[in-house]
Amino acid sequence: MTAPLYAEIDLNRLPRHVAIIMDGNGRWAKQHKVKVALGHRTGTETLREIIRSSSDIGIEALSLYAFSTENWARPAAEVEALMQLILDFFASEIDELVRNNVRITILGDKAGLPAPQREALEDAERRTCGLSGLRLNIAVNYGGRAELVRAARQLAAE
Repeated sequence: MTAPLYAEIDLNRLPRHVAIIMDGNGRWAKQHKVKVALGHRTGTETLREIIRSSSDIGIEALSLYAFSTENWARPAAEVEALMQLILDFFASEIDELVRNNVRITILGDKAGLPAPQREALEDAERRTCGLSGLRLNIAVNYGGRAELVRAARQLAAE
């Protein structure tokens, strides 16, 4: 941990859990006159730094709202780019996350994802399930309405 990077942070007064709604990549892309997919890809670069820094400074849990059930209504090309980012992110980052003792938990309906993405997420959970460092919770195919419907169905079944 380099002192200048964290110099203005009181490491004794950190929250235990930080949650981030990953939003604004499309607006960033529009402002910079690039394709939305590049905005999302640039967002994942920032995400890497957030995860590393959270782990370095001792945050216990980091929850990321990455892809809501409502995101399926976006243009097909954008959804495809987001699905590819899931694959690319875990292919490039999982080894470092394991080395850094990061435990990954996926929140949301994994069954509703395409097979390659579902398998990548399940593999990440499997590979990190016994780790004890930063708890990285990633909400994918997750939404308030969908959770209410799921809970109501579960209650009705019981």
